[in-house]
Amino acid sequence: MSQPPPYSIDPRSPLTQYPASSLEGPPQEAVPNPLRRLVARLLDGILMVAGWAAIGLLAAIVQKVGPDAIPYQATIAIVAILGAIAVLVYEPVTTARYGCTLGKHAMGLRVTRIRDGRSLTMSASMGRWAVHIVLGFVPFGGLLNPLWCLWDAPYRQCLHDKAVGSAVIKAGFMPGQLR
Repeated sequence: MSQPPPYSIDPRSPLTQYPASSLEGPPQEAVPNPLRRLVARLLDGILMVAGWAAIGLLAAIVQKVGPDAIPYQATIAIVAILGAIAVLVYEPVTTARYGCTLGKHAMGLRVTRIRDGRSLTMSASMGRWAVHIVLGFVPFGGLLNPLWCLWDAPYRQCLHDKAVGSAVIKAGFMPGQLR
């Protein structure tokens, strides 16, 4: 009977851990190429735009076939509010619940805590997203944040990762089975 590997990162389990030999962070082999993170972010952006478009289309249909009592400005406000809620909830909730967004999942990535490899808590995930949003309002912060992983060592963290002690790793990472 063979023994299970000494460790693994299972994207479905919040209880996975790094091996005792790497308690300070993920093994280097688990750290993905920054291009994968970029593509994941672009996929999530496309998903967000599609979501806003769907909400807008639904609002336009309601405006056309609904009662005339609904003012156009109210429809726009509802679309803006629903879209903002979707943007503010999508990434933190999916990261805390599943360890990744749909874009990261498509690119084979997941977000973990550096110290032990476990999934982020909801508060850490919200903090990570809040830093990402706030840096978007700081001059050059929105550009510097995602570019930071290009020169960061050893875990290629962006600034929002550093703020909460997270790292993006290859999903399903298991030594000897790297892609």
